[in-house]
Amino acid sequence: MKTRIALAVAALLAAGCDTPASMDGYTDPVRLEFSTREIEADPMVTEPEIVFTGGDGEVVVEGRVSTGNPCQDFSADALGVNGRRLELVVQVRQRQGLCAAVIGRFEYTARLLELEPGTYDLSLVHEYSGNGRGQYRRATQVTVR
Repeated sequence: MKTRIALAVAALLAAGCDTPASMDGYTDPVRLEFSTREIEADPMVTEPEIVFTGGDGEVVVEGRVSTGNPCQDFSADALGVNGRRLELVVQVRQRQGLCAAVIGRFEYTARLLELEPGTYDLSLVHEYSGNGRGQYRRATQVTVR
């Protein structure tokens, strides 16, 4: 079901139709590559550690986060550009069922590609679902060459 919804949203964006409501005022889709992996790290990261880097036609966002357990799924969506504003929403969702382990540590990399040169206001949002953490927000400026 999740895959069908993601494919439907991608098809709407590719067809130039209205953007999903979750993009909240962001009108132009931006090409995104997103990956995550569980890591062995000590000590636990109490606040997300985020590094923003501007490059040739891209912005790279690298994050390190801890969760209450390693049974989490990560995704990135609701990404758009409005003038020189970018928004990246990283969703962290608790998997269904029991999780025997405690404390999960993850790294992710989000690459926003095919951007025009210039300075962008970038808003990063972590949305935690099913794990009692709520939201984390951070804003910065990044220059793309």
